[in-house]
Amino acid sequence: MEQRLTGNRTARGVRHRWTRTTVLETVAACVAAGLTVQPATAQTVEAAGDGEDFSVLDIEQLMQIEVTSVAGREQTLLDTPAAIHVLTADDIRRSGHRSIPEALRLVPGFTVGRISPSIWAIGSRGFADRFANDLLVLIDGRTVYDPLFSGTFWNVQDLMLEDLDRIEVIRGPGATLWGANAVNGVINITSKPAEDTLGLLLTGGVGSLDQGFGAVRYGGRIDERSAFRVFAKYDNHAAFDALSGGFDAGEWDMYRGGFRYDRVSDDDLRLTLQGDAYSTGHGEERVRVPVPGHLTSASASIDQDFRGANVRAKLGHAGGELDGWSVQAYYDRTEAHGGGQPGFVVERDTFDLDYRQYAPFGAEQSHVFMWGLGYRHSRDRTEASSTLGLLPRDRSLDTFAGFLQATLELSPDELALMVGSKFEHNDYTGFEYQPSARLSWTPDDRQLVWGAVSRAVRTPSRTADDARLTTAFADTGLLAGGPASGMFVPLVVAGDPAVESEQLVAYELGYRVVLNDAINLDVATFYHDYEDLITLELPAGTFFNRGAADVYGVEVGSTWTVNDRWKLGASYAFRRIDVDAVTGTGDEDDTPQQQFNLQSYLDLSDDLELNTALYYVDTIPGQGVEASTRLDVGITWRPTPNVELAVWGQNLLDGRHVEFTDELFQDAALEVERSFYAQLTLRF
Repeated sequence: MEQRLTGNRTARGVRHRWTRTTVLETVAACVAAGLTVQPATAQTVEAAGDGEDFSVLDIEQLMQIEVTSVAGREQTLLDTPAAIHVLTADDIRRSGHRSIPEALRLVPGFTVGRISPSIWAIGSRGFADRFANDLLVLIDGRTVYDPLFSGTFWNVQDLMLEDLDRIEVIRGPGATLWGANAVNGVINITSKPAEDTLGLLLTGGVGSLDQGFGAVRYGGRIDERSAFRVFAKYDNHAAFDALSGGFDAGEWDMYRGGFRYDRVSDDDLRLTLQGDAYSTGHGEERVRVPVPGHLTSASASIDQDFRGANVRAKLGHAGGELDGWSVQAYYDRTEAHGGGQPGFVVERDTFDLDYRQYAPFGAEQSHVFMWGLGYRHSRDRTEASSTLGLLPRDRSLDTFAGFLQATLELSPDELALMVGSKFEHNDYTGFEYQPSARLSWTPDDRQLVWGAVSRAVRTPSRTADDARLTTAFADTGLLAGGPASGMFVPLVVAGDPAVESEQLVAYELGYRVVLNDAINLDVATFYHDYEDLITLELPAGTFFNRGAADVYGVEVGSTWTVNDRWKLGASYAFRRIDVDAVTGTGDEDDTPQQQFNLQSYLDLSDDLELNTALYYVDTIPGQGVEASTRLDVGITWRPTPNVELAVWGQNLLDGRHVEFTDELFQDAALEVERSFYAQLTLRF
């Protein structure tokens, strides 16, 4: 069940006319060892490097980093006509963040608010919520967008960060390649090939919030053309205290293990086999539930457990920069017990098959045509709780997809047009089309001016179609306008199969430039026009497509390489949201209007780093959350090439503060505290 825009209500003394949340929103060791380290051979040091070190690249080289999320094939960052940002492995390491959601704080224009130790609200260009239902998240090409609650369970995307190659983040629509729900952005997480993670890695640490964590990874070669790695990790996180005092909540731990195998044949045919499994347990979460026979709700403590496993196979061939194909299949199994409501259980099996091919065409072979076909089957099985159930209880969903995209060189090395569309058929809303056109002008090898017009849709969730949620109990006499009778009936919010997809038409204009050998600048402006937003209307207690919104703003990012030892990064984002719904018009939202980030990466010596980051987040008026400034400082020391010790302090300017709230079912706002941790990493 989605609940985007709701009627008047008061939350923590702040009165507002609407709030965009998401449904069930609506409902919602391996510790490092090795006291003695043998001197590393030259081969060992090379193997421990874990791939290319982007920290040593100058500005022009950084702009030549190849990305794939926009064109569907390798394209340099400078030549990509979209608002895209790349988090390299070095960016993630030097940020001190220990999870994917936390690392996304580095992305210009991204809103990241921690609700509890295991729950984050994430948004791009407005409409932040705990499931990020307008963002499509991929891990090595595997979609982790969950159709039940319409979004991503961030707590189970707990990857081994040392294995990541990069995170490509598109701000704005990416639906032409990636399909429905890639509305406000695409987060494309890519891990390193097995040949880049050879040798043994041990890492572990302790801290005040991350109380204990550890991981082990081993990579090796089977022969000169194939390599593998296996890993296992464990994390334990402390609970957060409630703003109101009196209790804490949210302690959780995570176990995860996995493997990857890569092989390259003599004719450059590339095979990847990959899989992992996880289990996570959450301590007490405090939620609000209705009480039968009473007008009020009560606080309830629930334990939540998530388990899952997946396996992926990909076969591909790149005959050149403009010629290649790939076929990918994956199976994903997930289980959630107590997800948002006491006693609610859902199990899901997903199978996905995707084929893509691209080739040059035209008299000079200067244009590129790309096409693809895909099929996804998803089947869930649920168990109802006392307040939440789905009718039908079990359901299968099938999605058929295809896309076409052409990149046309209108003027050699200067003017290009990328045009295409995604075509899909799903069991919720039937046929959907999602076209886009991107024009790029490259006046010289240091500048790019680009503009884009795109259409994207977000399909309703399973709960928006089929849920039955008891929100409260009402006195029959009071409902009839008379005196209290003492007899109570449940008030139920019901899903509606007639709900259609939300629609976005986005207009974007951007400029990317290498100002000199030390400084680059990236500017993106946007205007998003949303129609058919899903609204919950009371007292009807069901959903309609009667909402509309306009969002506009600007995002600016820059990197300055001061010298060989010092690099600075900064970003600023502004957005304004105007919503028009059946409940009225307002401009409040669960997203701050302004944000500012500043990062400093300083090499004090060849073996000592000082890394700092400052994050400013504006007020969130719809929640009564005050503006905050966060300072993180870390020192990393490498006494030998194979030993790394890092000590971090995070949220140093404030003892504790609220970043984001889950108003409908969270019993009380939880505070993010100042924290510290130390981590030791050994490579052999």
